[in-house]
Amino acid sequence: MPKAVEPPEWVNREAKEFFKYLILKGRAKGTAYQNARYVHHFLEYVKKDPREVTREDVMKYITSLLEDKKYDEATVRNIARSLSSFFKYLGRDDIAKWIPIPVPKHKEVQWLPEDIIMKIVKDDVYLRIAYELALRVSELLMLKINEYDPKTGMIAVYREKHKGKPNRYLLKLSDEAREMLNQYLQTRTCKDDRIFCISTRAIQGRFKRRLKWAGLDPKKYTFHLLRHSKATNLCIKMLKEKGYVDLVTLAKFMGHLDPRTTMMYIHIASKTVGAETPIIL
Repeated sequence: MPKAVEPPEWVNREAKEFFKYLILKGRAKGTAYQNARYVHHFLEYVKKDPREVTREDVMKYITSLLEDKKYDEATVRNIARSLSSFFKYLGRDDIAKWIPIPVPKHKEVQWLPEDIIMKIVKDDVYLRIAYELALRVSELLMLKINEYDPKTGMIAVYREKHKGKPNRYLLKLSDEAREMLNQYLQTRTCKDDRIFCISTRAIQGRFKRRLKWAGLDPKKYTFHLLRHSKATNLCIKMLKEKGYVDLVTLAKFMGHLDPRTTMMYIHIASKTVGAETPIIL
């Protein structure tokens, strides 16, 4: 059972009680302290008993954080979540479930056109396979020799971020990538069933060296560049060849449980091609 921890002296009574509640729930002291501090400042602002707080009070407070205090959206999200947790603790679901939590804006993903990507992955079987299959580093290192067919190029990929849902996908390598992998397998020295016996650090190092070799800044890009670039370049290819993007097929290839995640690549491709984007659902 968590030890009793005294709340900060300067917070008001309601915030102190909330702090104690969070500690008893097993929250870290620092997290509980931060949540109590947010609640304290809110109650100091509204100057009301929390059981009398209205939706309008919350709206005014969050608006003041964004417009008057110029807090960034990430901070306001944390504050809003703390307030939601506080009102849930009080049994005021009418406020807790209603509090507007700013939605994070999607950052523009890093990607490069196919011709530049091919300079990076050329003659490097690790990076070529990662690009072909839009793999994260961990997914690349999970590829198994007994789940690859060297004749057809079919290979099982285990996607991350599936939260307990099925994550095994059968994908097909291009003929060129299949030949590269088959040549590599002739000299493979792994003692287990992994295709690539290499550490995450080593594969990251290979990626950075190839960036530098291709004339790109290694500090500017992460390994995820390959995954983002594959998805975007597939969208561009579909738009140019077919005039539309098959959202479901692309989402399945990427291992996205929610096809809406795939939409960011479609938007980038549409801007690049300069076209309206019909989507086949």
